[in-house]
Parts: sequence; C-alpha cells; structure tokens
Amino acid sequence: MHKYGDPTTPLATHRGMGGYLNYTRNVTRLKGVNMPYTEDVTDVKEFMTIMTDVKVSVAEMNGKMDRVMDATSDTKESVEQLKGTVDKVKDTAVAADNRSKVNEKEIKEIKENNRRITIALISIVGAFVLQIIFFMLTFGF
Repeated sequence: MHKYGDPTTPLATHRGMGGYLNYTRNVTRLKGVNMPYTEDVTDVKEFMTIMTDVKVSVAEMNGKMDRVMDATSDTKESVEQLKGTVDKVKDTAVAADNRSKVNEKEIKEIKENNRRITIALISIVGAFVLQIIFFMLTFGF
C-alpha cells in the first residue's frame, strides 16, 4: 500500500495533505481502530517546514528577480544615454570630416594660387631685370 493510503480514493487524490488526513481519518473510523495521529502530525510538520523553506526560497528569488529587473532597467537607460552620446559624437565626427575635406580643397586652391603668384612674381622680376639690362645696353652704362 502507498505511504499515504490508496491514491485512487477520491479524498486522497489531488487534494494535498488535507485529502491525506481526511482519507486517514476515514480509514481509521471504518476499521474501528483508534490510531494515534502523531505520525500524521509529524508528516504535516515536516511538510509545513518544507513549504516554509519553499516560501523563503521563492521570496529570495523574487528579491533577486527585482534586483535583476532594476539592473536591466538601469542598463536600458544607460544604453539610451550612450546612444544619444554616440549620435552626437558621430555627428561631430562627420562634420569634422566634411570640414577637413573642404579645408583640403582650399589648401589645394591656395597652393595653386601660390604657384601662379610665384610665377607672376618671377616673370615681373625677370621683366624688370631685362628692362634694366636693355636700358643699360641702350644708354651705354
């Protein structure tokens, strides 16, 4: 026989300890035996101790889950802040890159203009030197 009685009896099935106690009491009444319930009380005490431990464990798990959820929420907020910062940094980097490309074009233009100015100055100085030489040769200096 099963430890808690015949599990197919309606009082014993799917009712937990209450069904077990009712079943035990009914069986002892039917048989006319007055058995002490100390074993039943001990079983119930053990069961209640186990249930108390389970409740404590569940409460601890709930506390841990609350901390995990809080940490997840904090992490989401941090990620959102970082996304905003990354977007700002990206915009700054793109603007700096565009400005550097513009500056590079301007430097090329300045170099080209500088080359033209240098050629023009050399031509002017050369023309002035030739003018002086022509003047000296013409007037015999």
